[in-house]
Amino acid sequence: MTPERAQEYLHFMEDGLQRVQRIVRQLLDFSQQRDLELSLADLHLILDRVAVLTEHVFIERKAKLKKQYDETLPHLLVDAPMIEQVVMNLVLNAVQSLKKDGYVSLETRKHEDACEIIVEDNGCGIAANVRPHIFDPFFTTKGTGEGTGLGLSVSLGIVQRHGGEMLVESEEGRGTRFSVRLPLVRSRMPSMLKVGS
Repeated sequence: MTPERAQEYLHFMEDGLQRVQRIVRQLLDFSQQRDLELSLADLHLILDRVAVLTEHVFIERKAKLKKQYDETLPHLLVDAPMIEQVVMNLVLNAVQSLKKDGYVSLETRKHEDACEIIVEDNGCGIAANVRPHIFDPFFTTKGTGEGTGLGLSVSLGIVQRHGGEMLVESEEGRGTRFSVRLPLVRSRMPSMLKVGS
């Protein structure tokens, strides 16, 4: 076997292992409802971190990320890594739906007694017959080995455990808009509150 061929096999093995790790992580998130570790967090720092972590995907797809933040929003009492996971999943799904001149927008705003995170794209949209099933565990429209069908199910569970809700609007060929609404005020035991970012 040539060194080049060996390197190619190593690359395939590494790629396969990373895919297995992602699947196992999602299965654990789905089955093992760990306690929320709540702290006061700046939502915009969470969104900016997602933007940095997904920058390479936007470059690969030649897509744009637009941001529109409501700077008057207060810090929220959330499990920051979990909310980051939700937004990351929505952003990655949005990017994968894009075609030429595609964009994803990240927006925050106040909606009644909630803070709303909106992830919107101008991608292919979600077919009407698929829409009722997108939050079903293990449901996926992706090819074999490309997705587990757990991302949206896990994300919805995280949002609901925060006392929030997730809404979706989509039109085939025009794009999709996910709205994550998290309560602005939550009553929690002082022992559960860790002030930090």
